[in-house]
Amino acid sequence: MRYDETERDNNERDVTERDETEREWGEKDETERNEHQYAEEARVERNVADFVDEEFDEYATPVCSDNDEEGIVGDGYLRYIKGSGDLKLRQAFESLEAFKQAMVDYVLKHRWNIKYVRWEKDKSELKCASKAEEGEENCLWRIYCSYEEPLQKWLVKVFIKDHTCMRSGRSKLITNEVIARLFLDDIRENPFLMPKQILEEIQKRWVLTVSIDQCKIETHKEQRHHITINKHEQHMI
Repeated sequence: MRYDETERDNNERDVTERDETEREWGEKDETERNEHQYAEEARVERNVADFVDEEFDEYATPVCSDNDEEGIVGDGYLRYIKGSGDLKLRQAFESLEAFKQAMVDYVLKHRWNIKYVRWEKDKSELKCASKAEEGEENCLWRIYCSYEEPLQKWLVKVFIKDHTCMRSGRSKLITNEVIARLFLDDIRENPFLMPKQILEEIQKRWVLTVSIDQCKIETHKEQRHHITINKHEQHMI
Protein backbone atom coordinates (compact mmCIF):
# COMPACT_ATOMS: atom_id res chain seq x y z
CA MET A 1 0.00 0.00 0.00
CA ARG A 2 2.76 2.36 0.99
CA TYR A 3 4.62 1.40 -2.18
CA ASP A 4 1.57 2.33 -4.31
CA GLU A 5 1.30 5.71 -2.61
CA THR A 6 5.00 6.41 -3.18
CA GLU A 7 4.72 5.42 -6.84
CA ARG A 8 1.65 7.64 -7.26
CA ASP A 9 3.47 10.57 -5.67
CA ASN A 10 6.43 10.05 -7.99
CA ASN A 11 4.16 9.91 -11.00
CA GLU A 12 2.38 13.10 -9.98
CA ARG A 13 5.73 14.83 -9.45
CA ASP A 14 6.93 13.71 -12.88
CA VAL A 15 3.75 15.03 -14.52
CA THR A 16 4.07 18.36 -12.69
CA GLU A 17 7.72 18.74 -13.70
CA ARG A 18 6.89 17.85 -17.30
CA ASP A 19 4.05 20.40 -17.37
CA GLU A 20 6.33 23.09 -15.95
CA THR A 21 9.03 22.28 -18.48
CA GLU A 22 6.57 22.42 -21.39
CA ARG A 23 5.17 25.70 -20.10
CA GLU A 24 8.67 27.19 -19.80
CA TRP A 25 9.53 26.10 -23.33
CA GLY A 26 6.23 27.52 -24.60
CA GLU A 27 6.89 30.85 -22.91
CA LYS A 28 10.43 30.87 -24.32
CA ASP A 29 9.15 30.20 -27.84
CA GLU A 30 6.55 32.95 -27.53
CA THR A 31 9.18 35.39 -26.26
CA GLU A 32 11.47 34.55 -29.17
CA ARG A 33 8.62 34.99 -31.65
CA ASN A 34 7.74 38.39 -30.17
CA GLU A 35 11.36 39.50 -30.23
CA HIS A 36 11.65 38.41 -33.86
CA GLN A 37 8.45 40.26 -34.75
CA TYR A 38 9.59 43.46 -33.02
CA ALA A 39 13.00 43.23 -34.70
CA GLU A 40 11.40 42.75 -38.11
CA GLU A 41 9.02 45.68 -37.58
CA ALA A 42 11.94 47.86 -36.51
CA ARG A 43 13.91 46.84 -39.61
CA VAL A 44 11.00 47.69 -41.92
CA GLU A 45 10.46 51.04 -40.21
CA ARG A 46 14.17 51.88 -40.60
CA ASN A 47 14.01 51.00 -44.30
CA VAL A 48 10.97 53.21 -44.79
CA ALA A 49 12.53 56.10 -42.88
CA ASP A 50 15.84 55.83 -44.75
CA PHE A 51 14.26 55.54 -48.19
CA VAL A 52 14.77 58.61 -50.37
CA ASP A 53 13.59 58.91 -53.95
CA GLU A 54 15.49 61.88 -55.35
CA GLU A 55 13.38 61.95 -58.50
CA PHE A 56 10.07 62.16 -56.64
CA ASP A 57 8.22 65.44 -57.12
CA GLU A 58 5.33 65.74 -54.69
CA TYR A 59 3.57 68.30 -56.89
CA ALA A 60 4.13 66.67 -60.26
CA THR A 61 1.24 65.29 -62.31
CA PRO A 62 1.67 61.69 -63.51
CA VAL A 63 2.24 61.39 -67.24
CA CYS A 64 -0.80 59.15 -67.71
CA SER A 65 -3.20 61.06 -65.50
CA ASP A 66 -4.95 62.90 -68.36
CA ASN A 67 -8.08 64.70 -67.18
CA ASP A 68 -10.05 61.65 -66.12
CA GLU A 69 -11.83 62.46 -62.85
CA GLU A 70 -12.26 58.76 -62.06
CA GLY A 71 -8.55 58.14 -62.51
CA ILE A 72 -9.03 55.41 -65.15
CA VAL A 73 -6.36 55.29 -67.85
CA GLY A 74 -6.00 53.33 -71.06
CA ASP A 75 -3.57 50.67 -69.85
CA GLY A 76 -6.11 49.10 -67.48
CA TYR A 77 -4.92 50.63 -64.24
CA LEU A 78 -6.10 53.51 -62.04
CA ARG A 79 -4.19 56.62 -61.22
CA TYR A 80 -4.06 57.82 -57.65
CA ILE A 81 -5.55 61.29 -57.20
CA LYS A 82 -2.90 63.12 -55.22
CA GLY A 83 -3.92 64.01 -51.70
CA SER A 84 -7.26 62.18 -51.89
CA GLY A 85 -6.41 59.36 -49.49
CA ASP A 86 -8.65 57.06 -51.56
CA LEU A 87 -7.00 53.71 -52.28
CA LYS A 88 -8.12 51.17 -54.87
CA LEU A 89 -7.02 47.91 -56.38
CA ARG A 90 -4.84 48.37 -59.51
CA GLN A 91 -3.88 51.93 -58.67
CA ALA A 92 -0.51 52.83 -60.17
CA PHE A 93 2.24 55.02 -58.75
CA GLU A 94 5.27 56.58 -60.40
CA SER A 95 7.52 55.59 -57.50
CA LEU A 96 7.53 53.94 -54.08
CA GLU A 97 7.87 57.39 -52.56
CA ALA A 98 4.59 58.37 -54.24
CA PHE A 99 2.98 55.23 -52.78
CA LYS A 100 4.41 56.10 -49.37
CA GLN A 101 2.86 59.58 -49.56
CA ALA A 102 -0.49 58.05 -50.55
CA MET A 103 -0.41 55.93 -47.39
CA VAL A 104 0.00 59.08 -45.31
CA ASP A 105 -2.91 60.68 -47.21
CA TYR A 106 -5.01 57.62 -46.38
CA VAL A 107 -4.22 57.89 -42.66
CA LEU A 108 -4.91 61.63 -42.56
CA LYS A 109 -8.30 61.17 -44.23
CA HIS A 110 -9.53 57.96 -42.62
CA ARG A 111 -7.56 57.97 -39.31
CA TRP A 112 -6.74 54.26 -39.32
CA ASN A 113 -3.63 52.88 -37.64
CA ILE A 114 -1.61 51.00 -40.26
CA LYS A 115 2.02 49.92 -40.46
CA TYR A 116 4.60 48.71 -42.95
CA VAL A 117 5.32 45.00 -42.80
CA ARG A 118 7.43 44.93 -45.96
CA TRP A 119 9.50 47.58 -47.68
CA GLU A 120 11.89 46.60 -50.45
CA LYS A 121 13.15 48.29 -53.61
CA ASP A 122 10.43 46.75 -55.78
CA LYS A 123 7.57 46.02 -53.35
CA SER A 124 5.82 47.32 -50.27
CA GLU A 125 3.10 45.99 -47.99
CA LEU A 126 1.09 47.44 -45.11
CA LYS A 127 -1.34 45.88 -42.67
CA CYS A 128 -3.59 47.15 -39.92
CA ALA A 129 -1.55 47.95 -36.81
CA SER A 130 -4.33 47.46 -34.29
CA LYS A 131 -3.98 44.60 -31.83
CA ALA A 132 -6.92 42.26 -31.43
CA GLU A 133 -8.33 41.59 -28.00
CA GLU A 134 -7.98 38.09 -26.60
CA GLY A 135 -10.30 35.74 -28.44
CA GLU A 136 -10.79 38.12 -31.37
CA GLU A 137 -9.32 37.90 -34.86
CA ASN A 138 -6.80 40.42 -36.17
CA CYS A 139 -8.08 43.08 -38.55
CA LEU A 140 -7.65 41.88 -42.15
CA TRP A 141 -6.98 45.29 -43.76
CA ARG A 142 -4.02 44.97 -46.11
CA ILE A 143 -2.46 46.62 -49.15
CA TYR A 144 0.36 45.27 -51.30
CA CYS A 145 2.11 47.21 -54.05
CA SER A 146 4.92 46.02 -56.34
CA TYR A 147 6.71 47.07 -59.50
CA GLU A 148 4.99 46.13 -62.75
CA GLU A 149 7.59 45.87 -65.49
CA PRO A 150 5.25 46.27 -68.53
CA LEU A 151 3.79 49.47 -67.04
CA GLN A 152 7.05 50.63 -65.47
CA LYS A 153 5.01 51.68 -62.47
CA TRP A 154 4.27 50.42 -58.96
CA LEU A 155 0.87 48.76 -58.95
CA VAL A 156 -1.53 47.92 -56.08
CA LYS A 157 -2.09 44.18 -56.53
CA VAL A 158 -3.77 43.30 -53.22
CA PHE A 159 -6.15 45.56 -51.32
CA ILE A 160 -8.49 44.49 -48.53
CA LYS A 161 -10.21 47.79 -47.84
CA ASP A 162 -12.46 47.14 -44.83
CA HIS A 163 -11.25 47.36 -41.24
CA THR A 164 -12.82 45.17 -38.60
CA CYS A 165 -11.17 47.01 -35.71
CA MET A 166 -11.87 50.28 -33.91
CA ARG A 167 -10.04 53.55 -34.57
CA SER A 168 -7.57 54.40 -31.83
CA GLY A 169 -6.86 58.01 -32.81
CA ARG A 170 -3.18 57.20 -33.39
CA SER A 171 -1.19 55.95 -36.34
CA LYS A 172 2.32 54.54 -36.70
CA LEU A 173 2.67 56.35 -40.03
CA ILE A 174 2.51 59.81 -38.47
CA THR A 175 6.24 59.95 -37.75
CA ASN A 176 8.58 62.85 -37.05
CA GLU A 177 9.42 63.04 -40.74
CA VAL A 178 5.76 63.18 -41.74
CA ILE A 179 4.95 65.89 -39.17
CA ALA A 180 7.86 67.98 -40.44
CA ARG A 181 6.59 67.68 -44.01
CA LEU A 182 3.00 68.49 -43.05
CA PHE A 183 4.05 71.66 -41.25
CA LEU A 184 6.92 72.73 -43.47
CA ASP A 185 5.10 75.82 -44.78
CA ASP A 186 3.84 76.72 -41.29
CA ILE A 187 7.36 76.52 -39.89
CA ARG A 188 8.78 78.57 -42.75
CA GLU A 189 6.30 81.31 -41.94
CA ASN A 190 6.96 81.00 -38.22
CA PRO A 191 10.29 79.27 -37.39
CA PHE A 192 9.44 79.44 -33.69
CA LEU A 193 6.17 77.56 -33.92
CA MET A 194 5.82 75.72 -30.63
CA PRO A 195 5.47 71.93 -30.43
CA LYS A 196 2.25 72.27 -28.45
CA GLN A 197 0.76 74.38 -31.25
CA ILE A 198 1.65 71.72 -33.82
CA LEU A 199 0.17 68.98 -31.63
CA GLU A 200 -3.07 70.92 -31.26
CA GLU A 201 -3.21 71.59 -35.01
CA ILE A 202 -2.81 67.89 -35.76
CA GLN A 203 -5.71 67.10 -33.46
CA LYS A 204 -7.77 69.90 -34.98
CA ARG A 205 -7.07 69.19 -38.67
CA TRP A 206 -6.96 65.41 -38.68
CA VAL A 207 -8.34 64.28 -35.29
CA LEU A 208 -5.14 62.34 -34.62
CA THR A 209 -3.05 62.13 -31.47
CA VAL A 210 0.74 62.44 -31.44
CA SER A 211 3.28 62.97 -28.69
CA ILE A 212 4.74 66.36 -27.84
CA ASP A 213 8.22 64.92 -28.41
CA GLN A 214 7.40 64.05 -32.02
CA CYS A 215 6.46 67.65 -32.69
CA LYS A 216 9.32 69.09 -30.66
CA ILE A 217 12.09 67.13 -32.39
CA GLU A 218 10.96 67.89 -35.90
CA THR A 219 10.16 71.52 -35.11
CA HIS A 220 13.70 72.14 -33.92
CA LYS A 221 15.17 70.45 -36.99
CA GLU A 222 13.06 72.55 -39.33
CA GLN A 223 13.85 75.71 -37.37
CA ARG A 224 17.57 75.12 -37.78
CA HIS A 225 17.08 74.35 -41.48
CA HIS A 226 15.04 77.52 -41.97
CA ILE A 227 17.52 79.72 -40.11
CA THR A 228 20.43 78.24 -42.10
CA ILE A 229 18.65 79.04 -45.37
CA ASN A 230 18.00 82.61 -44.24
CA LYS A 231 21.63 83.14 -43.30
CA HIS A 232 22.73 81.74 -46.64
CA GLU A 233 20.31 83.99 -48.53
CA GLN A 234 21.48 87.05 -46.58
CA HIS A 235 25.08 86.17 -47.34
CA MET A 236 24.29 85.99 -51.06
CA ILE A 237 22.68 89.45 -51.11
